[in-house]
Amino acid sequence: MRQYSAAGLIVLAGALPALGQGYRYIDDFDYSSPTAVAEQFTDHMANADFLSAYYLLSPEAKDAFSIAISSGEAGAIFPGLEQFQYPALIGTQNAPRDVLDDLGMDWARLFDDMLAGATQDGQMPFSFDGGAVEVVMETPGGAEAAIDGATDGLRLGLSETGWGEWRVNALAWSDSTLNTLWSLSPGAGAVPAAELPSPRTFLDEYDFTTPDAVAETFVTAMREGDWYRAYLTLSPEAKQMILSERQPLRMLLPGLDTADLPGTGLFRPDVKRADSLAFDTMRDLGVVFDRIMQAGDRQGVLPFDFTEAALDGVSDTIATVSTGDVPLTLQMIETGNGEWRVDQVTWDGSNEAAKPWGAGSVTDALMN
Repeated sequence: MRQYSAAGLIVLAGALPALGQGYRYIDDFDYSSPTAVAEQFTDHMANADFLSAYYLLSPEAKDAFSIAISSGEAGAIFPGLEQFQYPALIGTQNAPRDVLDDLGMDWARLFDDMLAGATQDGQMPFSFDGGAVEVVMETPGGAEAAIDGATDGLRLGLSETGWGEWRVNALAWSDSTLNTLWSLSPGAGAVPAAELPSPRTFLDEYDFTTPDAVAETFVTAMREGDWYRAYLTLSPEAKQMILSERQPLRMLLPGLDTADLPGTGLFRPDVKRADSLAFDTMRDLGVVFDRIMQAGDRQGVLPFDFTEAALDGVSDTIATVSTGDVPLTLQMIETGNGEWRVDQVTWDGSNEAAKPWGAGSVTDALMN
């Protein structure tokens, strides 16, 4: 399993200003060449880190996955799956509604859970186990990588995005052709079921088992400016409210200059339609939240200061946090699958109806 470090972080193709303090998992990918992307993708797939592999896919490949799942055509991706049937890790027959809502907002996690379940259930059409990039060849408008030692004939099609990053656009094996994401031939078989390694993704570092643990994770992530990780500790409802029509964004970040949100695709009146980078980013609310918080930090409009924050204590579902300024309170909630999440941050004078936090009223936010 690849170990991530803060060294050598790569910003998304110049779309953002320099990163602030802290380490961001989503910026620890090298998109600079087809070889770099093919090697990372092969490594992550071989280690069943499908979460990381997702972030190396092209916008078109991500779309192909989301369309197949949303339309109930998972059988076009996984052999033997029927309409609206999903691998065991999703557990759609028994999963609580809030758990499904949570996954539905994070396509990277859904992709990871689907492929992990398919691996365990023997419903994957290919395997990267033991695979390594043998050769990368240039092709008209892209590149193709041959993978040695895994499924026979396994290869990747790669393309360059409109903002200069290389991504994996297609997979193929045996005598199949490189179509967006991948496609199954009639009667396609599956590779044998396999156990998953542990730890597998960076999410395995998280502890959601108690209010104390999730509060500590949230405070640490916010203190380090790693807002993507902080986002993943939030409750499903708190995530939903980030861009909710019921709650203006300026309640989250009062005074935010919404013209200064690079890479999010949000609030750009001078652009008639989203550019390709925004199109890619907007499919992942966790990435959007990170970009919004970066902008808020850069503009100096965060409603609290976590740079010196410390968890003072947890009583039942309430945590108290000291800062260099106003003390904060965290309200934790247990989800349907027994995980604890941060549902709300409040402070003296905050809006107690807003999630994950809010300052002022809806009227004030709209007038801001």
